[in-house]
Amino acid sequence: MRLFSNFQSVHSRRRTVAYSDPLTEALRRYDALTDAELKILGGQQAYSIGGRSLTRADRGKIRDEIDRLDKRIQVLCARAARGGIRIRGAVPLP
Repeated sequence: MRLFSNFQSVHSRRRTVAYSDPLTEALRRYDALTDAELKILGGQQAYSIGGRSLTRADRGKIRDEIDRLDKRIQVLCARAARGGIRIRGAVPLP
Protein backbone atom coordinates (compact mmCIF):
# COMPACT_ATOMS: atom_id res chain seq x y z
CA MET A 1 0.00 0.00 0.00
CA ARG A 2 2.89 2.35 0.71
CA LEU A 3 4.19 1.99 -2.85
CA PHE A 4 0.82 3.06 -4.22
CA SER A 5 0.68 6.14 -1.98
CA ASN A 6 4.17 7.17 -3.14
CA PHE A 7 3.04 6.71 -6.74
CA GLN A 8 0.06 8.99 -6.16
CA SER A 9 2.16 11.72 -4.54
CA VAL A 10 4.72 11.63 -7.35
CA HIS A 11 1.97 11.54 -9.95
CA SER A 12 0.15 14.51 -8.44
CA ARG A 13 3.33 16.63 -8.58
CA ARG A 14 3.89 16.04 -12.29
CA ARG A 15 3.13 18.99 -14.48
CA THR A 16 0.58 18.52 -17.18
CA VAL A 17 1.68 20.08 -20.43
CA ALA A 18 -1.00 21.21 -22.82
CA TYR A 19 -0.51 20.39 -26.47
CA SER A 20 0.24 23.32 -28.73
CA ASP A 21 0.46 23.09 -32.47
CA PRO A 22 3.88 23.49 -34.13
CA LEU A 23 3.07 26.92 -35.58
CA THR A 24 2.08 28.37 -32.20
CA GLU A 25 5.19 26.90 -30.59
CA ALA A 26 7.45 28.25 -33.36
CA LEU A 27 5.91 31.73 -33.03
CA ARG A 28 6.37 31.66 -29.25
CA ARG A 29 10.04 30.70 -29.63
CA TYR A 30 10.53 33.32 -32.35
CA ASP A 31 9.17 36.05 -30.06
CA ALA A 32 11.42 34.94 -27.19
CA LEU A 33 14.49 34.87 -29.41
CA THR A 34 13.82 38.28 -30.93
CA ASP A 35 13.41 39.70 -27.41
CA ALA A 36 16.74 38.14 -26.44
CA GLU A 37 18.40 39.60 -29.53
CA LEU A 38 17.04 43.06 -28.73
CA LYS A 39 18.45 42.84 -25.20
CA ILE A 40 21.84 41.87 -26.60
CA LEU A 41 21.76 44.78 -29.03
CA GLY A 42 20.78 47.07 -26.16
CA GLY A 43 24.01 46.26 -24.35
CA GLN A 44 22.74 43.67 -21.88
CA GLN A 45 24.82 40.82 -23.25
CA ALA A 46 27.84 40.93 -20.98
CA TYR A 47 29.02 42.65 -17.86
CA SER A 48 31.80 42.35 -15.30
CA ILE A 49 31.90 42.94 -11.56
CA GLY A 50 35.06 42.84 -9.49
CA GLY A 51 37.16 41.08 -12.12
CA ARG A 52 34.50 38.49 -12.93
CA SER A 53 32.60 38.64 -16.16
CA LEU A 54 29.37 37.10 -17.40
CA THR A 55 28.25 36.68 -20.99
CA ARG A 56 24.58 35.87 -21.27
CA ALA A 57 24.19 34.78 -24.88
CA ASP A 58 25.92 34.46 -28.21
CA ARG A 59 24.24 36.76 -30.71
CA GLY A 60 25.38 34.67 -33.67
CA LYS A 61 23.71 31.53 -32.36
CA ILE A 62 20.53 33.43 -31.55
CA ARG A 63 20.48 34.98 -35.04
CA ASP A 64 20.97 31.54 -36.64
CA GLU A 65 18.07 30.14 -34.62
CA ILE A 66 15.86 33.11 -35.55
CA ASP A 67 16.62 32.53 -39.23
CA ARG A 68 15.89 28.81 -38.89
CA LEU A 69 12.60 29.51 -37.11
CA ASP A 70 11.65 32.10 -39.72
CA LYS A 71 11.96 29.47 -42.45
CA ARG A 72 10.04 26.96 -40.33
CA ILE A 73 7.22 29.45 -39.73
CA GLN A 74 6.96 30.13 -43.47
CA VAL A 75 6.65 26.40 -44.16
CA LEU A 76 4.05 25.93 -41.42
CA CYS A 77 2.01 28.92 -42.62
CA ALA A 78 2.06 27.63 -46.20
CA ARG A 79 1.02 24.19 -44.98
CA ALA A 80 -1.84 25.67 -42.95
CA ALA A 81 -2.99 27.80 -45.89
CA ARG A 82 -3.39 24.78 -48.15
CA GLY A 83 -5.23 22.75 -45.53
CA GLY A 84 -2.55 20.62 -43.93
CA ILE A 85 -0.38 17.78 -45.15
CA ARG A 86 -1.41 16.17 -48.43
CA ILE A 87 -0.67 12.57 -49.25
CA ARG A 88 -0.72 11.51 -52.87
CA GLY A 89 -0.10 8.08 -54.32
CA ALA A 90 0.12 6.30 -50.99
CA VAL A 91 0.22 2.51 -51.00
CA PRO A 92 -1.62 0.87 -48.08
CA LEU A 93 0.40 -1.53 -45.96
CA PRO A 94 -0.68 -5.18 -45.96
